[in-house]
Amino acid sequence: MASKQPYPPPESQGPPPPYPGYPQPGQNQPPQYGAPASYAPPPQGYPAPQQVYPGQPPQPAYPGTAPVQTTVVVKEKKGGLFGFLEDAGKTLGNSIDYVARKTDEIAHEMSVPMKAMFNTGCVVQLISCTTGRALEIVQGPTGQLIVDGLGGDGPQFTNAHWTVIHEGNNIVRLHNNNNFLAIINGSTVLVNYPPRSKLGLEARFRLFQTEQFMMFESVSEPRRHIGILPDGQLKPALATGKEHHAKFGVRCIYSPFMQPAVSRK
Repeated sequence: MASKQPYPPPESQGPPPPYPGYPQPGQNQPPQYGAPASYAPPPQGYPAPQQVYPGQPPQPAYPGTAPVQTTVVVKEKKGGLFGFLEDAGKTLGNSIDYVARKTDEIAHEMSVPMKAMFNTGCVVQLISCTTGRALEIVQGPTGQLIVDGLGGDGPQFTNAHWTVIHEGNNIVRLHNNNNFLAIINGSTVLVNYPPRSKLGLEARFRLFQTEQFMMFESVSEPRRHIGILPDGQLKPALATGKEHHAKFGVRCIYSPFMQPAVSRK
């Protein structure tokens, strides 16, 4: 299966031009891919983050030479009924923590077919369980590229294609023509990285599988996931855990490991 044509590298460092190739939010037509000269250059990447504290950082509350006082509190074990109930409560709490950890480990285990779709070079579509539509790139009201969950389902909807870069241990990056999905300050955004540039940590996602669905957790901001609301808009990542809004079905559009079909006479 032939792969799509990549965007050419950006030609300038000025402000990004409008992007007529992507549809407006809620529209499902794919970008028009004409001759290479008709492509608009991709948007510039995010600027370097500013310092949190201007000038010198604040002094610590305690200088490094100040003595540290440690107070040890010895708690006397209670006897009788109250002691029994306290021990039972601790045992129950430890059991709940153990079950939660095992559940998370089971969710982290991926089936062989699902792993195969997230090898480097694969192109996938992510179908939201909330809307039944694909995660897509559209042009926002201000001309900025954004993401929603109202894309078309099928190979012809190229603005809903996500190319996989697998970095091991079920950690991936997902991009469409160098526009990478990322979570920054609790929001799901797109970040453009020019070819051969260093990729930021905000664009790394840890894969979790639950039944036949996948969830994408930020590596740089743990417990924050890509999520879609019922109207197709992005759910804030800081408010998205492993609930229904964070689940996506996966359709493999292209894999470099797919064997060509053999015709039988």
